[in-house]
Amino acid sequence: MAFQFTLHVIFMDAQQREYGYMLAGLGTSIAEIFYSESGGAIVLQPQVVSTPVFQQASPAVSPGLLGEVAERHVLNTGEFAQHLGLIIAPRWFKDVDPATSVQWLGVMFDTDTMIADIHFGSGDRRRPRECCAIFTESLNSVAQATGQDLSRLVARTAVHEIGHLFNLKHSIAAQSFMTQTRHITNKVRAFSRFEDHDRLALQMIGQPGFEHVRPGSSEFK
Repeated sequence: MAFQFTLHVIFMDAQQREYGYMLAGLGTSIAEIFYSESGGAIVLQPQVVSTPVFQQASPAVSPGLLGEVAERHVLNTGEFAQHLGLIIAPRWFKDVDPATSVQWLGVMFDTDTMIADIHFGSGDRRRPRECCAIFTESLNSVAQATGQDLSRLVARTAVHEIGHLFNLKHSIAAQSFMTQTRHITNKVRAFSRFEDHDRLALQMIGQPGFEHVRPGSSEFK
C-alpha cells in the first residue's frame, strides 16, 4: 500500500530568486529518494510555492514566522498529516545549536527537546511532524568552509529533516541520511542511504507496530 503526501516546497521571498534555479529539482529529487528507500510505500508529490514575508532587519527567521508560513501553506485537517512542508529560509534565529556548537542547517517543527517551549505561529496547531525548514545561508557557509557541493548538501539536509517528519532519529552511521552533517566522515561525497532499520520503518509505514512513522500521528520521540 502506498501512502501519498503533498510536499510543499516553500521558498520564503528572496530565497526563490537567489536559489530557485539551483533548487529547481529539489522536490523531485527528494521524492525519488523516499520512493526508492521506502520500496514504493511513500509517494511525495512536490508543489513549489513562493511566499512573501514582511521585511526584516535580519535575515534570521523566528519560530513564529516559520509557523505562520506553515499555517498559510500546509493545511491538514484529518487524523494524520497528508500535507508536508519544507520551508526554504535564510537562516535560523539561533546562530548555532547550543548542544553541538555548530550552525543550524535545518529544523523540524515539533516538540522535541531543542524547541519544546517555542510557540509556532498565531494558531499554534502543533500538529506533530508536519513541517521542517532548511537554511540556505548557513548551508552555503558550511559548503564553502568544507568544500562540499552546495546542491548536494541542501538535498541531503532536506532529506534528513523530512526523515524526522517520518519519525526517524539521528544516526552515527558514516553515511546515513540521518547522520548529522558534523559527523559525516566524507563530507564531499557523502550522500548515501537510510540505515536498514530506517528503511524498514519507511517501508512498513502505517502497518501494525509502525503507526508512529506517519506524520501527524505522534510527537517526535
